[in-house]
Amino acid sequence: MYINYSLQHHGILGQKWGVRRYQNPDGTLTDAGKKRYNDLYISLTSQGSINYSKQQATDRESRLKKAGLSKGSEYDTISKKSKMFRVADKYTDRIDNRRKYVTISDKDLEMYVNSANNGWLGLKTPFAQVYRYSAKRNLKVAKGKEVAEYILDKYGNEELQEAYNLAKTTQNLPAFNSGKMKMLSKDDAKFVESIYKAGREAANLVSDLFADKLYKDSSSSEDVIREFISRGYDAIEDIEDSFGFDVFEYPMILLNPKESIK
Repeated sequence: MYINYSLQHHGILGQKWGVRRYQNPDGTLTDAGKKRYNDLYISLTSQGSINYSKQQATDRESRLKKAGLSKGSEYDTISKKSKMFRVADKYTDRIDNRRKYVTISDKDLEMYVNSANNGWLGLKTPFAQVYRYSAKRNLKVAKGKEVAEYILDKYGNEELQEAYNLAKTTQNLPAFNSGKMKMLSKDDAKFVESIYKAGREAANLVSDLFADKLYKDSSSSEDVIREFISRGYDAIEDIEDSFGFDVFEYPMILLNPKESIK
């Protein structure tokens, strides 16, 4: 009797050890990876559901435009007399604070109130006080991308830049809900879950950097405020709250609220 103990492996033509077929070295998806992901999503989604997802994005843009936001290619503008909302401790908020966290979105306001009432914002009072302001004039707002690039360039490193690229790639992909995940084959589910896991880990890593520089580290926070005031902005998109997976619609940090709101 003849026994063959040879070990053979049949891989994919052109594939190399340590190189994933659908991902670039920094973890972002290649064109083939994006196509596979999207093909999986479309195959499990009715045309009506895809249109509904697009309609949700359209509704969001419509709400923000109605609230006074005009989106430009370089920066955004909030029109004079537009309403803004802030959640803070009762009777402790002053309009002449150095900065102020606000939003123009009703949906954001609801999320902030729920967060405050569940103790997630760290307010001293048990229930949220909602402050309402209006813009004294047209306000120039720096886009989140510009804010993120400044923080990454000044305080980040190559690892954080790669994490940002990966997280943004993942964030822009259509989301599988639990029902769709159950319909995938074992290999396809593993592929999608690996993308989700890598994206979440990257988002958490970069969000921690943004939170440090906008909230926790007072010297770097002041640096960010001074920098964007020098660029002629009245406000910046709050990149920490607009980043990741549970995103707010349009969170902002007013840089000099005494001059911009009433």
